[in-house]
Amino acid sequence: MKKKRILSIFGTRSEAIKMAPVLLAMREAETVESIVCITAQHRQKLDQVLSLFAIKADFDLNLMKPEQTAHTLAAEIITSLQQVYKQTNPDYVLVQGSSLTSVNGALSAYYNRIPLGYIGSGYRSGDLNDPWPNEGSSRVISAIADHHFVPTESAKNNLLHEGIDASRISVVGSTAVDGIEMVYSMLQKGSQSHDFMQQRFPYLKPDRKIILVACSRVGADPVQLQLELAGAIAKSAPEVDVVLLSSAAKVLEQQRPELSSNIFFLPQQDYLQFVYLLHRSFLVITDSGCIQEEAPSLETPTLVMREKNDRMDGISQGRALLIGLNPLAVAENVRKLLDDRERYAMMAKGANPFGDGRTAERIVNWLK
Repeated sequence: MKKKRILSIFGTRSEAIKMAPVLLAMREAETVESIVCITAQHRQKLDQVLSLFAIKADFDLNLMKPEQTAHTLAAEIITSLQQVYKQTNPDYVLVQGSSLTSVNGALSAYYNRIPLGYIGSGYRSGDLNDPWPNEGSSRVISAIADHHFVPTESAKNNLLHEGIDASRISVVGSTAVDGIEMVYSMLQKGSQSHDFMQQRFPYLKPDRKIILVACSRVGADPVQLQLELAGAIAKSAPEVDVVLLSSAAKVLEQQRPELSSNIFFLPQQDYLQFVYLLHRSFLVITDSGCIQEEAPSLETPTLVMREKNDRMDGISQGRALLIGLNPLAVAENVRKLLDDRERYAMMAKGANPFGDGRTAERIVNWLK
C-alpha cells in the first residue's frame, strides 16, 4: 500500500514544540511518510527543540538573515517552498500556529492546490490588532485550510461562526500539552533530572516560592515595562523570588540597582530548562499563548498579561486570569494568590482545558 506523504512546515520554537509530538507519532505510523521542512525563522531556538526531541529536518531552508523584514521573509518562504513541493510531491501539508512561516507555508500549499491541515486552528480574540499579527494570520490560514485540528470546543465554535463546515473540523486538543508532558517526563526520568537542573539555578532556593515572568511583547516599551513589573512584584511580595525571562536580560540587569535582590533577570532558556522553571514556579505571568496551554499540565496557575486574549478556555475554567498590562495590578493579583490558599488551589488543580496529552495520536489517526 502506498504511504501518504505528509509535509510538515514550521520555523519557530513554539511551532517546533507543538509539531514535535505529531512528527514523532507519524514516525511510528506505517501508512504515513513524514517529511519535515523548516524555515529556521528562529534558528537557535528551533535547533534546540529539534535536538531535544531527536528530530532531523529533511529540508532546512535557513532563510533568516540579519535585518530581514517580514515582507522579504514572506516572499522567500513561498519561493523556497516551491522547490520543496517539486521534490517531494506531498499528498498533504501541515502547518501549526500563526507565524510568518505558518501563514506563508499555508498560502504556498493553497497556490499549489495541495490539501492543507491546520493544527491549532480556531483561536480568536475578535480583534485583528490584538494579538497582532497572530489574529490576522490565523484567520487567513483558517480560510484556506482543508481540515482544522482544533484544541477546544470554543475554537470549533469560532470556525463554525466563520462558516467552516463541521465536517472539516476535528476537536483534538493542543499538541503543546503533548509536548510539555513529554519533556516533563524527561525531567523525571532522564539524566537532565530535577537535581541536575537545581544545580543550574543554585540561586533559586527550594524554600522560596518562584514567580516566573515570561512576557516578550508587552507594551510599547517592553524593557521599561519589565523593569516596572519586576519591581512591583518584588515590593508587593518580598518573600518570593521573581524570575524574569527576557531577550533583554543584560539590559535589564544593568538597570537593576534600585531593584530588590530577589529579582533574577535570565535570558530565554532552552525548553528543558524552561519546563523545569515552569514546574518549580508558584505561578507564571505571561503574554504567550503557548505557555497558557502548557502551564495547567504542571499545575502552575497563569496570569495573562494581555488586554485581549484568544485562549479563553483557561480563563473560563478557572486555570488562568486575564489581568492586563498594569504592573501594579499584576503585583496585586500575585499578592492575592499568595494570601488566598483556597483560590490558588482552585486555579492549580484540575484537568488541562487545552488537552490530555493524546492530541498527536488523534491527528495522525485522522491522517492515516
